[in-house]
Formats: sequence, structure tokens, C-alpha cells
Amino acid sequence: MNHAQNNGTENMDPAYPKPNQGPQLIQQFFDRKVDDLLNLYDTTVAVSHQGEKGIFRELLIRGILGSVLPPHFGLGTGIVVDKWGVAEPSN
Repeated sequence: MNHAQNNGTENMDPAYPKPNQGPQLIQQFFDRKVDDLLNLYDTTVAVSHQGEKGIFRELLIRGILGSVLPPHFGLGTGIVVDKWGVAEPSN
């Protein structure tokens, strides 16, 4: 099909996102990331040593966040502190 004949149908491949599906695809992507994280988190319940459980959970969070955050954001270990300087309790 040449450009004069396609009438905007050049991307009718079912694998190609339709216009305005972008926000839905992004939502689905993040929903799956959250589901993956929750499933992995649930696997840590059986770990009895709190320190090992914490390290494992930090690695899970780092893996999920690292896959979606831009490279100029860094991920480390330690205590979560909000913008007021209040530390979150460890879980």
C-alpha cells in the first residue's frame, strides 16, 4: 500500500497500540509491577530472621523501582525518611 492509499491505516497491526491507549498501557504496566512486588513480598513471610527479611525486601523494592525510575534517581538501603525528616518504622 502506498502513502496515498493508506488513509491512516498503516498501523492496523493488532500488536500496535491504538491511539489513546497509551495511558491504559502505562496503567497496566504499573499494575503488573505492583502485583509482581506484592507476590514477591508475600514470599518473604516465611523468612524468620528479621534482618534477612529486610534485606530481601529491600532487594525486591530496588529491583522493581530500578526498572522504572529514570537513571538520575538512585536507590540505596536504609531507612525511609519523608520530606519532613520523619523515619518510617521498619516492616
